[in-house]
Amino acid sequence: MIKGILFDKDGTLIEFMVMWHQVMTYIFDELEHVFHMDNDTLTALKHLSGYGPEGFQKESMIQYVSTTDIIRQWYQVMTNDSQPASITRKQLMKLFEKHAVRKDIPIQVLEGVERLLQDLKSEGYYLGIATADTLESAEYSLKKAGIYDYFHYIGADDGQYEAKPSPQMAHAFCQQMAISPEALLIVGDSVTDMMFAQNSGAHFIGLETPYNDSNQFIHNQYPTVDKIYKIMDRLKY
Repeated sequence: MIKGILFDKDGTLIEFMVMWHQVMTYIFDELEHVFHMDNDTLTALKHLSGYGPEGFQKESMIQYVSTTDIIRQWYQVMTNDSQPASITRKQLMKLFEKHAVRKDIPIQVLEGVERLLQDLKSEGYYLGIATADTLESAEYSLKKAGIYDYFHYIGADDGQYEAKPSPQMAHAFCQQMAISPEALLIVGDSVTDMMFAQNSGAHFIGLETPYNDSNQFIHNQYPTVDKIYKIMDRLKY
């Protein structure tokens, strides 16, 4: 019997593409004009990140890799030719956090999210978030979207737990809510979320989006939905 539900955030509850494309546009613009990063390095970072002028590639790292790990991979590109980078890792982290909480960044919940969370909470489910974002940006976006108060737990890139697909955030949620992994449902829109559920010993429902490879969910025989509010029907199994 499912007692707790751990959601991915961006792309699952909150609109992903418009929000993060704007954040990344600001970051790349500042890297170019403030930190004077050369065009070849910028192009390489954009390619690595799956970033294009109009959106992101499917399963891009921005969807599922923690901010800490994005910075690590970026830094490998920035220092690949043994030249010192024009920005430190600490400055990069501040850059992500600065632009992720800008007031002009559009943040909106996906269709049916608030009604779903109301229904789940009224039925007694424990609700949590497991995201690759920093804790500061995760809390900011949840509050701005008006859904922060629905959650009993927020797991994020705060240095306390390993990022998904490590099971640490799921196990921390289970421990806090005093439930077993067998009573946990993980809901997400990426292959990393699916692996997170597998590693955690939890149930999984995949959300089909234009930015993921939902065939992987079907191949692994997991239920999928095309709208997040449809997980209510799946909870009856």
